[in-house]
Amino acid sequence: MRGRWDHPKITETRRRIAEVCLAKGKIAGTVASPANLADVVDMGYRFIAMGADVIGLSEYCKELAAEYEKLRR
Repeated sequence: MRGRWDHPKITETRRRIAEVCLAKGKIAGTVASPANLADVVDMGYRFIAMGADVIGLSEYCKELAAEYEKLRR
């Protein structure tokens, strides 16, 4: 599940968080990418962090993990 933003458990949890926020009169916030922006908006999220910082940090961490895996072999 790690790193899989499209995993069904992640999707259901995000949906539930948005529902609870909306029911309590709060603004739901999350991170998104162009690929899932429409989905999080449909779930009810209105504060959405999307941009190079989120994507860049994710890619950087993937590169670090790949280098670490090379050293472990």
